[in-house]
Amino acid sequence: MAYRNTASSLLCLRTQLLRWGGVLTTATLLGCGGGASGADDGADTSDPTATSDAGTDDSTDDGTDSAETGATDAGGDIEILDVNIIQPEDCGLSVIMEVETSGAATVAVTTISKHGLSMAAPSSEEGTSHRIILAGLHASQEYDLTVTATSATTGIEVSETLPISTEALPVDTQMASLTSTPGGADLTTFGAILHGPVSRKDADPTTPSDTTVALSRDGDGEVNWWFRDLDVSESFVARDVEILDDGRIMLRLPGEVRLINAACEPLGAYTSPIAGWGIHHDASVLPNGNILALARETQEIDVPQLGGLVNLQGDTLIEMNPEGESVWTWSAFDHLDTQRFPGALSANEKTSAGGSYYDWTHGNGIWYDASDDSILISLRHQNWVIKVDHGTGDVLWTLGDGGDFALAGANAEWFYSQHMPSLTADGSVMVYDNGNERPTDPGSYSRAVRMELDMDTMTATQAWSFQAPAYTPFLGGARELESGNVLVTAGGQRTDGVPAYISEVDPSANNEVVWQLEYVDSVIYRAHRHPSLAGETFSP
Repeated sequence: MAYRNTASSLLCLRTQLLRWGGVLTTATLLGCGGGASGADDGADTSDPTATSDAGTDDSTDDGTDSAETGATDAGGDIEILDVNIIQPEDCGLSVIMEVETSGAATVAVTTISKHGLSMAAPSSEEGTSHRIILAGLHASQEYDLTVTATSATTGIEVSETLPISTEALPVDTQMASLTSTPGGADLTTFGAILHGPVSRKDADPTTPSDTTVALSRDGDGEVNWWFRDLDVSESFVARDVEILDDGRIMLRLPGEVRLINAACEPLGAYTSPIAGWGIHHDASVLPNGNILALARETQEIDVPQLGGLVNLQGDTLIEMNPEGESVWTWSAFDHLDTQRFPGALSANEKTSAGGSYYDWTHGNGIWYDASDDSILISLRHQNWVIKVDHGTGDVLWTLGDGGDFALAGANAEWFYSQHMPSLTADGSVMVYDNGNERPTDPGSYSRAVRMELDMDTMTATQAWSFQAPAYTPFLGGARELESGNVLVTAGGQRTDGVPAYISEVDPSANNEVVWQLEYVDSVIYRAHRHPSLAGETFSP
């Protein structure tokens, strides 16, 4: 069996005893930094599918001498002919395994995690050429990756175990501490937390940084995946990352929606196809495969209370097909009252390179409801969540102070300057209530809140709330998990000594915080919990 490595600097292969056909032999595996002289340092590591010519000189003879026939099962049914391990550039703690088998087979890759749990990537499709991505490793660790081929004709299996080691995290990786964990935390079901922390200190946008654009942490709070792009500024941006139902990873970056896989290979990128409409904050993939993105435009509007003709910046929606073409649009200017300025945030004049303007609506989150083909939009500077009919563009209702619903419930209060609208399992609306313009005690606390809507009586009942560990005047999110717990991100905090928090709260246990991560020097737009990265983790 030929064994090749194009792992760049993050995976180091060592000499290992390999067993083929019941015969124990020794093979020298190449690719260690400063290692075997036969390694081809000229391999193009920027191409994730590139392979090195490691071992073409006399000292190694490409590492195949020790196993001329490759791994085979006792019946001679299937052989593993070639294994190539790739470490993607600027994508940490994931590997790509390219495997060639002598006949039709499926191939799986497994390993044992740092915590002693088994990790498995999804098996490849039946064939002779296989490509498997395994993510969720930890930094500065050694692993044995087991490659198992299962014959499509007989079901007989043959396996090889190959060693790798991972390097340290990038030097500028934002540090976090785990301050609360459930008793006997079950790492087999915890999954991963994906988020995009940004330094509180504005950086020079022209200076490259080793800081990760997005990363994942496991139940122990340790980084188990990261993505870096030196073209994305480390200066403050509301960037977001989550895993879609089909396994793709969606990145929301300044002016762009990007799709990648767990090996950080590009799967698509979307920018606004409409001049003057810049994409920002949020996007969703619709059931038809199109991308729905939050955008914004500026119009000159006569607003007497602001002195006459002024530039208003309002929010829009763009639906794009997979080719990036606009197929549906919506604009707040066509459906909302351009004379409504409920607080200082909407009536505060701002300046930019293009001149002065008023940030009239400031959308910061969308949620698509497939049950009735509608869209929830959080308009922070209107203190509203609105529901839009995807077909007609009509505003079906407005939720919040001065909207269409009467407020009910013990100790109920409206949300203000909110983020991240979503629907819970019972159809309630959940938001992160920053509280900037709260009429009582403005700017004193932030919370996650769930509202039950009665469409017959047009009543919004406050059914649940959780006060965040700190007041956060910007950013933030709240999302119900499958367990019924709520993941709360209190991420917009620039006060020295006050961390940004990601907290898992149990509403059924008097809002007990069962898991909490703290960032002292970073802000976080929002966080998402997912069952896994690429593959699954389970008990030994």
